[in-house]
Amino acid sequence: SDDDREIRRKDPLFVLRGRLARLGGEESTLRAIDALTARAAAAVDAAETFARASPEPGLADLDAAVFSPPSFSPPRHAAAAAAASPQPPSGARERSFSEAIAEAHAVALRSDPRVVVMGEDIGEMGGVFQCTAGLTSEFGARRVIETPISEACIGGGGRGAGGGRGPP
Repeated sequence: SDDDREIRRKDPLFVLRGRLARLGGEESTLRAIDALTARAAAAVDAAETFARASPEPGLADLDAAVFSPPSFSPPRHAAAAAAASPQPPSGARERSFSEAIAEAHAVALRSDPRVVVMGEDIGEMGGVFQCTAGLTSEFGARRVIETPISEACIGGGGRGAGGGRGPP
């Protein structure tokens, strides 16, 4: 269909394969890309099958699944899990996983002016789990960077920010 052709025209795997084929890429590389494409298609098909077989969420579930609350509140089942969990060691601070990540981001940003945080919907919204809430106002948009929905973009940006080298 026209939709499929348009998607393939923009899909990074199809674009890469086409470029490599035009440049005389090795057959083994082209076969590896074909295998990766087939695995990705199978994963998407499995996800679609699962989604179609799953019950529709209720309206009450949709809001919580799409938007994070202004201030984090643990899910309803967290109280039961906390009651069954062993007590933390003496002197340990208890906080949610999201709160711990948010604290770690802030500590890293405060301790080194070279540190940046990059991701999808992390700026003013504070991220889906509020792990970056308040960071843009404290550190600015040059250090808390909104990215497009593209892991390749985020990874490439990180690699470029490191001067193209691996970790220091």
